[in-house]
Amino acid sequence: MLTHTWKKMFFVVLVLAALLSGTATTQASERGPFDTLLTRVEDIGAYTFTAAVEQTLIPRAIPANIGKSAERVDSQVRGEVTLPDQAKLTLRFESGTGLPVLILEQDGADTYLIQNGERTQIQNPLSGNAPAGDFASYLRAATNVQIKTDDAHPQFTIYTFDIDGMAYAAYVRDMLEQQFAASGQADVRVSLSKG
Repeated sequence: MLTHTWKKMFFVVLVLAALLSGTATTQASERGPFDTLLTRVEDIGAYTFTAAVEQTLIPRAIPANIGKSAERVDSQVRGEVTLPDQAKLTLRFESGTGLPVLILEQDGADTYLIQNGERTQIQNPLSGNAPAGDFASYLRAATNVQIKTDDAHPQFTIYTFDIDGMAYAAYVRDMLEQQFAASGQADVRVSLSKG
């Protein structure tokens, strides 16, 4: 089994470009540089995004993985999200991986894979990628936030950042504990550990 280490994500919020102006900082030390943006996304209830993901897959330290090394996989994700439970994502993997373009559509509790014009219901693979139910929730764990200029698209504000996996896990843990408490299961606790 592989663990995922998020290296860098490039995130362009297309619909909310005008809202982004002035909401982030280039200083990584500031807590929650995207808090204003996330509040606006929640108020509006919908957004589109494009992300270039550089992901490093690191083999777990188990005997079966002796001799295996880290592997980098780059992908491009474009998505349209309507909160709380509607999403359409197009995933393109770097050339040479042999992986086809994937289109995933979430409609409430149902998830579909769209391939060759056919829509097939599948088990939700999006829940592992956005356990908080919203892809923008990754911004809650953004560190090393920088604004990137792109002369070809001056109408967009483009941010580069790293994802702090433990900070994101803590956010999801806190969210789950709040959901348990709201449903009358206040004694349920979620714990974190590095795997």
